Formats: sequence, C-alpha cells, structure tokens
Amino acid sequence: MSEELLQRDLLKNPEKLGKWDFYNIGATTLRGLKRHKIIPNIDYKKFEARKPDGIITEGKKVIALISNKLPRNLKTEKQINKEISDWTEITKKLRSKLLIVTDTKRTIWINAFTKKRITDENGNELQQVFSPK
Repeated sequence: MSEELLQRDLLKNPEKLGKWDFYNIGATTLRGLKRHKIIPNIDYKKFEARKPDGIITEGKKVIALISNKLPRNLKTEKQINKEISDWTEITKKLRSKLLIVTDTKRTIWINAFTKKRITDENGNELQQVFSPK
C-alpha cells in the first residue's frame, strides 16, 4: 500500500483540476498507482519503481505527468533536456502525451511523443507556469 495516498486521503479525495483528478505526490511509485487503480493496469517494466511528482488523470486515463525540480536543476538546456529525456518514455508508457516539467517559477510543456516543447498557435513556446491552485 502506498502510505502517501492513504495519509493524504488521495484514494477517495484527490485534488481537482476542473473535471480531472490531480495527485500531488512524490513518494508513490507507478507500481503503487497501478495497485490502487489510479493508472492503467499494464506492465510498466523498468519504470514501476519510478516516482512522479504529480499526475493528472481522468478516470484511469493519464492526462499528464509532472516533474518538479529545484530552480537550480533547470538552469541550463542540458539540465532541461536530461529531465525531458528521463520522463518522456515513462509519460508515453502511461499513454499520455503531456509531460510538465516545472520549478514553480518556470514550466516547460512537452509533447512526450515528439519530445518537443508545446507552442501556441503563433509558434511561441507556452510560458504559463503550472500551478494546480
């Protein structure tokens, strides 16, 4: 059992982002999320022990995976690209297209399938900082 999900009453009362469920976690593995039927019951292979910092779902469908980093760990393009690389395969395995990498001051919105940053209709990189509040 995932203690974090129980302690924070996330099994019955996840936070809401509109109609979606938001799990602000960090100590819960994909294995635990699968066991509690928050994510699809598929084989996550080598990723089952990974602990996303957050996940947004609609039912069992994963809308987005979230990785929170300290600002000092997202300063350079090399650091950003490493974080994107670390989480895109997991995001795709969750059958989600959206990876959100944030340090609470800056957010990088990534299409997990292309590993490209998401842009607006004018081709500008999205600048909206992710905040569940």
